[in-house]
This record gives sequence, structure tokens and C-alpha cells, in this order.
Amino acid sequence: MNIFLTTCLLLVILSPVTALLCVGNTRHEYCHGICFTIQIDNHLNSTPNRRTKWGCMTDCTSDKTTFTTVGNKYFRNIKTCCGKQLCNATPPPRRDPKLNGLECPFYCQDSKAPKTVKCFDDETRCMDFILIRGDAKVPEVFQGCATPSFCEQASASMIDKYLSGNITRPRCYESFPSSEQQSFAG
Repeated sequence: MNIFLTTCLLLVILSPVTALLCVGNTRHEYCHGICFTIQIDNHLNSTPNRRTKWGCMTDCTSDKTTFTTVGNKYFRNIKTCCGKQLCNATPPPRRDPKLNGLECPFYCQDSKAPKTVKCFDDETRCMDFILIRGDAKVPEVFQGCATPSFCEQASASMIDKYLSGNITRPRCYESFPSSEQQSFAG
């Protein structure tokens, strides 16, 4: 019995020492998992919102969840995971996205021919969805480029909380090479 109590006491005392120390949203925290940083840039709402979250997860996979549409409107949720002491204390620098040579159609009510939205970085899918905000009388229709993870999370209503509304009728489909990227052999 004495050995059992000593072992338990030793585990309690050594637990913070062997745990990973991560930056949390309000304080440092000991973690028995992986540290993370999530950088959120939401320019789909009427007021652009930029914030960073820190913490610990037992299971963490780095991920880029992004959507871009016309009029310089976009949503970026970049999750970075790391496994060293205080590795999330300084988030990775935000960088300007790079065009990837893909496009998606954008249909305007005043034009019969579709216009296009240029895609960035890992945005390899086209997506349409309707966003219903609680106090809005008319829902908003969004069309543009998305990462595969944005398509998955939008379909599962996992990003509604960031968009101040509910996504309905999400539809993802293949993007196409931009007209500047296409070459015609003659």
C-alpha cells in the first residue's frame, strides 16, 4: 500500500514536469498532447475580424481552411500544431496568399456570362453556399474558391460560428485552370 501511495504522489509531482507547456488563450497550460495556434482572418462579414487562439489538443493536425470570393472577401483559418515547450508562443507570421492558377465561376444577376474568382494556395475546389444570418432579412449567396477542408467543414456546419450565421446548401465541385494558364497547341 505504501508503494502505491508513493507512486501516485510521485506521478502527481512529476506530471507538470513531463507535460508539454503550451500558451493558452488566457494563461500557460500544461498539456498531455500537442500545442496549437489557430489564426482566423474573416473578411466575409461586414466587419473584418482577425484573431488568434492558442492552446493544447490531445490530437492535432495542422490544416488550412480557406475560402475566397470576389470583392476582396475571404475567410482563412490556419491551424498550426507543434510539440515542443512553448512552441506556440509566437504564431507563424501571416503571409500573403499566392495565386495557384485555378479559377471558379462567379455568376452575377446583371450578367448572363459567368465571371471568375481566382484561387489561392491550397484552394482547389469551387464552392457555393447560402449564409443565413439571424437578423438579416435576405440571405447572402457566396461563390468562390475553397480548400477541401473548407468544403468538409462547411457541409458539417463546423465553421458557422466564425461566419455569424448558418451555412445552408453548400456545394463543392472541381475548379478549372485560369485562362492565363491554359495553352493551346496548334
